[in-house]
Amino acid sequence: MKNWDDKDYVLNNVKQSGISLLFASGSLKADKEVVLAAVENDGIAIFYADNSLRSDKEFLVDCAAKSHIALMGVESLIFNDFSFCKRLVSVNPKSFFVISKYYNYSGDKELCLLACKDSSTLFNMNKTLFLDLQFVEELINVNPQTFKIISRLKNSDGAVYNKNIELIKLATFLDAYNIMYIDNEYKNNLPLLINLITANPEVYKYISYQNKLQEELALAAIKQKAEMLLNVPSIICTSKFLAKAVKVNSDIYNLIKDKDKTMDLASQLTRENVDNFDKYIVDISKDKTFNFVINSNTSKVYNPDTLTGLALN
Repeated sequence: MKNWDDKDYVLNNVKQSGISLLFASGSLKADKEVVLAAVENDGIAIFYADNSLRSDKEFLVDCAAKSHIALMGVESLIFNDFSFCKRLVSVNPKSFFVISKYYNYSGDKELCLLACKDSSTLFNMNKTLFLDLQFVEELINVNPQTFKIISRLKNSDGAVYNKNIELIKLATFLDAYNIMYIDNEYKNNLPLLINLITANPEVYKYISYQNKLQEELALAAIKQKAEMLLNVPSIICTSKFLAKAVKVNSDIYNLIKDKDKTMDLASQLTRENVDNFDKYIVDISKDKTFNFVINSNTSKVYNPDTLTGLALN
């Protein structure tokens, strides 16, 4: 039986459909636990809450944490309190979608830097802010994913940010995937790519396949992080290349000792003629800087000092 005066009954209903708060008794519409449960399901439910709760700043902070939509159901005058607005955006950056409509908050740098933790809020910021390179750098430092949007914008000189070398370096250092958003002209700039990969080897994962074939880029990544070897195309991952990789980063030996990663690595290596490989082992064994050699035909690690093989499996 329906009983909209019963708290348990109402709680059960608003958790399934927030707007069912409409049918709750007056006392339950003023109950914080009930209203918060309703807002969590549907922010629009705040419209059916008692006015005392819709003007309670502490309660509204709790509501904003559940759904920024709930802020649409309060009087705009309440947003005149800047410290209150900062708290709202701190608990839920999407609160900026509502707050930015009032009191020129869309151009407030402090509030924008709090909001940018959700990169979609950039669309609600005053566009003149993006003419300031220093502010743009601050945005990227707070949330590197903002570069996806920022990369299409222009600075005060009319230059697009995806061509700004210093910004590209910052963005890719903080998030390697940002290499996807730089200008096409720079995506094939070998010196720049080496610089970016040296700063963040993960960048190598996201460059074009043709660029991954560049031995210089592959070795630059491996030098910084041994596991990047697993991202090198098999067509260039020959035994001779592997020897060079060992030379720039001896930590590859630890990679080999990890059985699961070893299997991945073995599948990456180009299958070579056993006779040629054995001849190469003899040549390479003269260089004591190498700790091991991989024979991808037999899946063995060779000690160049003794030329004895240890099975990987």
